[in-house]
Amino acid sequence: CCVFSSLAFFNDMLRVVRSTPTGLRKLFQKKFSISSILAITLSLLVLFPRLWQVGTGYGFSAVTAPLSSLTEYSTASVSIPIFMLLFVSLLARIIAGWVTAVVILLLSQRLKNMLSAALVGGLIFCMPPLLDLYGLNAARWFSLYPLFHFGAMMQESGNAIAAWLFLAVWLFIGCEILYCTYSNWCD
Repeated sequence: CCVFSSLAFFNDMLRVVRSTPTGLRKLFQKKFSISSILAITLSLLVLFPRLWQVGTGYGFSAVTAPLSSLTEYSTASVSIPIFMLLFVSLLARIIAGWVTAVVILLLSQRLKNMLSAALVGGLIFCMPPLLDLYGLNAARWFSLYPLFHFGAMMQESGNAIAAWLFLAVWLFIGCEILYCTYSNWCD
């Protein structure tokens, strides 16, 4: 994402882009669509082996069974089919990847340097899970960690509510960052 976003700032290419009929709006739309497609594709590619493992372990015909039929979810407060949990977990990972792409777009626009955007993005997205590994458990709640472990959070009712809240909050944050980036880009 950094490569697609920061190259327009290299050698003052924005002056050239502004002089074209389609201008910055079309450039932003292309960068956003490429970043979003890349984020969604990576999310699907990473999750597909896990879905295959679950499907072969429990059987693909049993995905319509209630979630409480799985041992890990026997105390879950929600009564949805297994395929709904798989779908929502996939959706949560896609939203996490999309938010990551949008934040990298914003960083690339603000920092105007590919390396700086990559380093700051790495710091923003990697520091909270690392702090969590080192014992600061509250740090996971300041990252996209809950979206990547949405299915595991649905095992307990308190965590399930937090998972849905995190999904809504991160979707709102992603849309707000996208709006700010778009409005700053096209001015």
